[in-house]
Amino acid sequence: MIKYLKQSLCLLISSFLLSNPSQAAEATSLADIANNILFGATFVTDFLHGICLVMGTGFIIYALIAYRTHRQNPKLMPLDRPIIYLVLGLVLAAIPFLDYFLGETGNQFVKKSSRSYEDYEPND
Repeated sequence: MIKYLKQSLCLLISSFLLSNPSQAAEATSLADIANNILFGATFVTDFLHGICLVMGTGFIIYALIAYRTHRQNPKLMPLDRPIIYLVLGLVLAAIPFLDYFLGETGNQFVKKSSRSYEDYEPND
């Protein structure tokens, strides 16, 4: 119970330290708040894309190592494990590039960095 309280207290303190109160104070309209939220969303998206690429590359490398182990001793490493790791690695490595293959789905406002929500008119 005390360990849970310590973890939640550390999470609460770190969230206060990582939040930027100067941006909240500068936001005078809903458009400013929306722009700040979109900036955070693009940061998280780019971070997750990088994590997917690193993990996908790691899975592919591990699949090659597991296949080599399977070739040396098939009873130690069944063939399905390297195949599963290879498929998972390819899927993880392809996630950041899905918007190029499928088109823009959710990033219509993020890609338009030259305009802000203050310039938005309903007839555009």
